[in-house]
Amino acid sequence: MGKRSTFLELKEREREKRRELILEAATNLFSSRNFSEIGMRDIAEEAGISPASIYRYFPNRDAILLEVLGQDINEGRLRQLKRLEQGASSLEEFGVGIVDFFFDKESTLHMLTHFLLNEKVDPVILSQFKLNQKFFLEHFAGVLENIGISIPNIQEFAEVFFSSIFGIIITFKNTNEQDREKAKEEIYNIVKFTCQIFERALTNFKKTTR
Repeated sequence: MGKRSTFLELKEREREKRRELILEAATNLFSSRNFSEIGMRDIAEEAGISPASIYRYFPNRDAILLEVLGQDINEGRLRQLKRLEQGASSLEEFGVGIVDFFFDKESTLHMLTHFLLNEKVDPVILSQFKLNQKFFLEHFAGVLENIGISIPNIQEFAEVFFSSIFGIIITFKNTNEQDREKAKEEIYNIVKFTCQIFERALTNFKKTTR
């Protein structure tokens, strides 16, 4: 019984190691190439395994995308917590932080838009994506509460604020492909202006609820 248990544990460890290898290979490919051009065969080749065996670990490419995206979302969450620890206390600081994150993790931006806009995503994978999305936005609402935003509909506020910043990034990111830093500065300016609008809305809300 003990030998069988040890064998199963080793087998499970080997399986987990292969999964990590596949995810690492996918992450490398997504960060260096347009992910719409990347298929299961490409990921298998990058991971050093046969195209047939990759399906033992993931049923399709979207399942791999979802797992990689989940890791990236967690990284974004940790970055926000770090900003809190460093004393960030304004919407602008977190708005700029979101811009920085998506410029650092361009593949994350593409993966998010894939799940948000593609009508052909597997329904099971899509429902899992929506759970990840809900978890992140609930976390973000908690971050905003930590910087002193205390309103009854904080969850809706967090969703609208994040969606606004995300939309700005998508809309203006490629307006200056020759000068990435300049494009980033232009987005910073729009985001800062947007944050001022949200700040004014919060101020007006507080006045009307006194």
